Amino acid sequence: MTSIERVENIFNHKPVDYLPIGEDFWDDTIRKWTNEGHIRVGEDLIEHFDLDLDRAGLINWYLDPTFGFKVIEEDEDTKLLLDGNGAKLRQHKHHASTPEHVDFMIKDRTSWEEYAKPYLLEVDRRRIPFEDYRQRRQKAQEQQRYFSSDAFGPFELMQRLCGHETLLLNMALDPDWIKDMVITYTEFNINHWEVLFNEEGLPQSTWVADDLGYKLKPFMSPSMFREILLPGYKRMFDYLHSKGLKVIFHCCGYIEPLIPGLIEAGIDC
Repeated sequence: MTSIERVENIFNHKPVDYLPIGEDFWDDTIRKWTNEGHIRVGEDLIEHFDLDLDRAGLINWYLDPTFGFKVIEEDEDTKLLLDGNGAKLRQHKHHASTPEHVDFMIKDRTSWEEYAKPYLLEVDRRRIPFEDYRQRRQKAQEQQRYFSSDAFGPFELMQRLCGHETLLLNMALDPDWIKDMVITYTEFNINHWEVLFNEEGLPQSTWVADDLGYKLKPFMSPSMFREILLPGYKRMFDYLHSKGLKVIFHCCGYIEPLIPGLIEAGIDC
């Protein structure tokens, strides 16, 4: 079977020769394998391991898509970075990690409406990785490898803008603000996908990453998920399904109580 046949059979509940495999590799792992001589510098690990899935097309989500990162301070082990969302994040220098949340420019509904939302309402072509998407899609077609567009869901985009603490507190204290952010980021994704797909062609699915839980529980209750997040997911997944695409949903953390709501929203995998 080709990778495309293998993945499509999974979606259609048909037999496969083996379960299709997709993988992400931490930079630390790549450096270790390179230093140990297992892989070449810059080698394509999708090809090296003959994986079934490849992805590309992640939309640049920063309020200022050209800002990059500015080092504010550093010590022997960490560096404090300012990003294009106005977020201050502390990263380890010697190994990969999720960043420590230090401070955020967006703290409430007023700062959202003044400093963030206006930058997200119109399509900005600088956010769309046309060339990388085009090359990876073409390569996947040539190799008969299953290809997904890559995306962050609204929860991931919101926490990168204002941090988990502000986001989760205001899901309870000011849910209308969070609902506005959910719909804004939902339309942000759809508007940019429309340009990417029209100009570069469709993938076979979209891989949506949204980390909704931690080790022991989801970040929110199922009822709060349904009230605040589900309308955005359903709008987003309905759009993708209208294009004939499957929705693969990636999520870190314990999310079992939220799975019925995600199925209702339309995830395929």
